[in-house]
Amino acid sequence: MTSFLAPTTSDVRTPHSHAGDQAGWRYYRAAQQPSWADPAARDEVCAELAERPVLAPLSEITELRRELAGAAAGHSLVLQAGDCAESFAECTPAHAAAKESALAVLADQLAAPVGLPVVRIGRIAGQFAKPRSAPTDEVGRRQLPAFRGHIVNGEDPLPSARRHDPNRMLRAYDAAWTMAHALAERHRMHPEDGPRTWTSHEALVMDYE
Repeated sequence: MTSFLAPTTSDVRTPHSHAGDQAGWRYYRAAQQPSWADPAARDEVCAELAERPVLAPLSEITELRRELAGAAAGHSLVLQAGDCAESFAECTPAHAAAKESALAVLADQLAAPVGLPVVRIGRIAGQFAKPRSAPTDEVGRRQLPAFRGHIVNGEDPLPSARRHDPNRMLRAYDAAWTMAHALAERHRMHPEDGPRTWTSHEALVMDYE
């Protein structure tokens, strides 16, 4: 499940030629967007992403909305927890299981005093971007682009690593697919473990969304 953000002011996006379609967001200003080194490559990556299967099927979004409506009515609680920014290196079935187990422990502790079910939402399978208060970092005597999460660039203090690479969006999709599939399969194989864990992330990199 993706948590969508309202448009903010900063980076000006080029208006798309077809109002009302999936690229309608380009009419707005969005803060914290990458400065892709190769805009043509960005367009190619976005076109490829658009052809891939969705990560959040409508049926699952509808089910989660129903659960959140129950929480709003006071019938349950909501727990959302997870990483500030996920690492590509930690997007494996084993990592997904460990994070889900930690979330389950927290949910049980939250539920015990009040006797209400808990909707579990993890910042898992897509939390690859992070906002920064400044566009650059000072490393030694050099100014380098800030690390904005693995979907944009790398954390190593090197110009090549800090370059905003649109191909990382494809790696983010693959990593998210691996994690989401692992969580869904785990729930299918072990329904006795309790409610399913939903996934969420900040919809920060609009080209990816």
